[in-house]
Amino acid sequence: MASIRKMKESDSRVVASLISQLGYIVTNEEVQLQYLNITENNGAGIFVAVSEDDKIVGWVHMSIYHSLIIGRMAIVLGIVVDEALRNKGIGRLLMQAGAEWARNNDCIGIKLNSGAEREDAHMFYLKNGFKMKKSQLAFVKML
Repeated sequence: MASIRKMKESDSRVVASLISQLGYIVTNEEVQLQYLNITENNGAGIFVAVSEDDKIVGWVHMSIYHSLIIGRMAIVLGIVVDEALRNKGIGRLLMQAGAEWARNNDCIGIKLNSGAEREDAHMFYLKNGFKMKKSQLAFVKML
């Protein structure tokens, strides 16, 4: 079984490789820079799952947002488990670590967004206590 710990800067290479399994192309340097920017500003919890043979096999990135409508919430900004090791409880451990982090940061709940095509991920979220609240479109304006 895997254990969970906070991400370290030296984990960036493996985390970048896992991000590529989601279809995003990022370099070790980009992940390392983003990690440093995120950790300097606090307000985020980034955890990795480490296998018994000391390999990083997954990660989750949590953050806090404040809403006039519902208050202080945590949001899952990313989660991935190595595709060769899925359905072995590692994602559940990562989500539990994220939930504990959210509780420790006085959040009233956890929100996440998931691409419509990621049906396996949707089943995972439902099995882990999430409820589908609504369908929506995502709009982005790059600056």
